[in-house]
Amino acid sequence: MSERIAIRPAPQIPDRDAYLDLVAASIAPCASFVHDDPAAAREALEAVFDSGYAEFCPPRGAAYVDDAGRTVAISVGMERDEQIRAGMQTAMVLRKAGFADRHPEVMERLRLVAGTLIRPEAGEYYWSQTAVSATARGGGIGSQLTRAVIDEARRRGCTRILGLMVPGSPIASILERHGFVEYERKRVEDPARGRAVEYIHLARDLG
Repeated sequence: MSERIAIRPAPQIPDRDAYLDLVAASIAPCASFVHDDPAAAREALEAVFDSGYAEFCPPRGAAYVDDAGRTVAISVGMERDEQIRAGMQTAMVLRKAGFADRHPEVMERLRLVAGTLIRPEAGEYYWSQTAVSATARGGGIGSQLTRAVIDEARRRGCTRILGLMVPGSPIASILERHGFVEYERKRVEDPARGRAVEYIHLARDLG
């Protein structure tokens, strides 16, 4: 068994590239469905991050560092109004940056994949993204992140946490141990390109 790695949330993003690499890892199933060009995918990711409006921007997104100050994990969570606002502002940023005009096919696929995502209700906390660096896996970070999300949702007075993962995700057993259960699945296909993406929606009541 790997030695447990102690982590803590950083007050700000200490390493932009390391943070965005983990964001990219957390949304890889979606990104592979939406994008054909990895460079365009990174361009969009950086544009919305630098705007400060994306879901994964602070304070919704947090970098977690180890004792050496290295970014080893990320976690992104928010309530309904925050998600709605971030989504609208992100779309505006991509349009103003000209990305939507240069890549209309990507914007259409984004619209399609949005149908697989969670829309929280009032009183629900949405844990939308998480990722752990390859060098830090097996050190108990997944459980530490999960407990931190539960604590934050309770601090906000939320009654339920919602989250999502792809089938076969390595975090599945961790979430099950912490009381998350599957309540639905959403899938979208692009037959012309032979691609599809499916997300499992999970919930944990906080009563």
